[in-house]
Order: sequence, then structure tokens, then C-alpha cells
Amino acid sequence: MVPRLADRAARALRVRPSRRLRLWLALVLVAAAACGGAGPKGSIGSPAADFSLTALDGSAVRLADYAGRIVILDFWATWCRPCQLEIPHFIALAAEYGGRGVAVIGVAINDREDNVRLFAERMRINYPTALGHDGLVEAYGGFNAIPTTFIIDPDGKIAARYTGYQDKQVFADVIEKLLPVVERTD
Repeated sequence: MVPRLADRAARALRVRPSRRLRLWLALVLVAAAACGGAGPKGSIGSPAADFSLTALDGSAVRLADYAGRIVILDFWATWCRPCQLEIPHFIALAAEYGGRGVAVIGVAINDREDNVRLFAERMRINYPTALGHDGLVEAYGGFNAIPTTFIIDPDGKIAARYTGYQDKQVFADVIEKLLPVVERTD
């Protein structure tokens, strides 16, 4: 009889922290909404996380350096077939819109530098490409599928987020909607 009572007490203790955690989380979310919080990291409308990475050519890639521009931030890997299919879209978008206030940044994750370098050379990638890390993925809300692509507006907020292969026109449509904002600030 004593073991049963002890088991019940142990189960009761396990439930209580969970209830407290849910209540605390609910209060935090209500407080954030009341304060006009922008939403979870990596969500549409939230500020894009600043970062500093080293591109394959040795130059620094900092999101802050692209303030006032539309940025396509693509998380990808050389071993990812949908990523390989999207890269030509980004090459074309960088060539087509680069002079109009649009930048593309490629961030290879879960990959080796020599593989990324070889792939970038073979594909003739015409935009900064760097190796990312788990901290950067977390700063963008965490995700477990690639390609994951963010389009960041000229104010530094996430305007769109896509997971999985997308046709070039999907990105071009968002760019076209955001271009008037860039052109007004020029």
C-alpha cells in the first residue's frame, strides 16, 4: 500500500510543474501580445536576426550591411536535391534584381566547406555564400528542413518564409511587391 501512495505522489508532482509551466507560458504570451510583440523568431513580420559570417571568398557577410535592401536569405546544403534545383533561381534573381536593391545571401548548413566551395564554383554562384551554424538556424526560429528561404524587407523584417523547393516566380512576386519600398528610399 505504501508504494502505491508514493507512486501517486510522484505522479502528482510531475503534473504540477507542467501546469505551472503552461500557466507561465500563457502569461508570457499574453504580455507579449499586449506589448505589441512581433511574434516568434523567424516568423513573418518579426525582425530578421542580424548575423556575421565569413563568405567563401573570405569577406564578411553581415545582414546589417544590407539595411534598406530586400534580402533573400537561403539556407541550403550541397547534398539537398531541392536546394540544388533552387540555386539557379537565386543566381538568376541576383543577376536580374541586384541593381535594383535586392541581394541574395546563401547560407550552407550541415555541410563541409570543401563541398560548398566546389558546388559554388561549379554552379557559378554570383552572390555571397557562407557556412552557417546551429545558432543562426535557431535565431531564425529553428527549422529542420531545407531549403528554407527568408525574404527580408528593406526595414529588416521577415516578409516571407518558405520551406522546400519553390519556383523562381514565387520569389520574384514577393520582390516585385517590395520593390516600390526600396525605390522610394533611393
